[in-house]
Amino acid sequence: MQASLLIKNAEIIFPDEGRVNKGSLAVAEGKIYLVENLPDIQADTVIDASGLFVSPGFIDHHCHVFYGGTGIGFLPDTGSFPLGCTALADAGSVGASNFKAFYNDIVIHSRTKIFTYLNVASAGQVNEHSPEYANPQFFDKSVIKDLFGKYKQIRGLKLRFDKACVKDLGLKALEEAKQLACDFKVPLVVHVANHPDRIADIVSLLDKGDVVCHIYQNLCEGILDEGGKILKEVKAARERGVLFDSADGYRNNSFSIIKKAFAEGFLPDIISTDLTCEKLYTNRGYGLIYTMSKYLAAGMSLENVIKAVTVAPFSCLGIHDLGIIKSGAAADICIFKLDDAGDFVFKDYAGEQIQASKIIRPLVTIAGGDIVFADFEMIVQDRIRK
Repeated sequence: MQASLLIKNAEIIFPDEGRVNKGSLAVAEGKIYLVENLPDIQADTVIDASGLFVSPGFIDHHCHVFYGGTGIGFLPDTGSFPLGCTALADAGSVGASNFKAFYNDIVIHSRTKIFTYLNVASAGQVNEHSPEYANPQFFDKSVIKDLFGKYKQIRGLKLRFDKACVKDLGLKALEEAKQLACDFKVPLVVHVANHPDRIADIVSLLDKGDVVCHIYQNLCEGILDEGGKILKEVKAARERGVLFDSADGYRNNSFSIIKKAFAEGFLPDIISTDLTCEKLYTNRGYGLIYTMSKYLAAGMSLENVIKAVTVAPFSCLGIHDLGIIKSGAAADICIFKLDDAGDFVFKDYAGEQIQASKIIRPLVTIAGGDIVFADFEMIVQDRIRK
């Protein structure tokens, strides 16, 4: 077999199966092929991945990438490939009024795959200080319908169910947003920080495939009851298929809540960052590998962490040919290692700490079969050869 790339002797993570196997894989014409007999492969480039992990390329399922069109967006390719991401999902930066500008300025000019949850508020989320008004009276339903018909990158709707966005509308805003999602048969992503109603009432309106984000926030009533246990309505929502996304941000997660939730086995279905330009590559968020490493330290297994940034979010987006390792799948790949964390501790906005265990460190990112990022260490150690 003639291949453009051969990755040999890796610990390959199969997130859809929850297993890790030592093996090799080839890349040809932008597709992955599992390799059983290395001498049969003739490759242009060979990567020695001995002692390293290979997984599908990651996706940050909740971030903001309308660079230049909002005050919070970062350039997608700068916050993706160095972090092992081959795809990003923008969570409500744009709405019906500005999606086309986002598509023309950002989506078609990015090597990173970009997906979108369209904000039900037509202007989207412009910045941190000027909240959009999510009044159903102004939902631009005809334009939203037209956009769903034309752009496959739009995968669902987003509502910031925040007092600043829904004002005195309360559950009416959520009910109308949910109805809109039902009309278009797409998932609804619901922001629940600083929300105006009971979590029990919020999740009761959601169905299989809908997403609750900022699940470990401690700014208002959250997923725990007064005794520090997971609310029965939250458990019931998960049982019927509602998904729970960490969407950490800086203030939208609390280690105290995480620890109590983990004690009951309530792990995130999806791990994401709520990353903005102000947080990218800083100690207030850095990027997806920071958040992944944090959940490793909190007690999640590596296999579950990888699942939560690959097959789980892609499935939520309705995309089933990404986020997996199998012959014929798209060659979007991350090669990474686990570094010792030393004395490093993760800190939340309240100053609570979690001692780091291992740090996930991407060494090579491959998108569409091409190497789009490689840490210099791979050259120093003579691991990439043409």
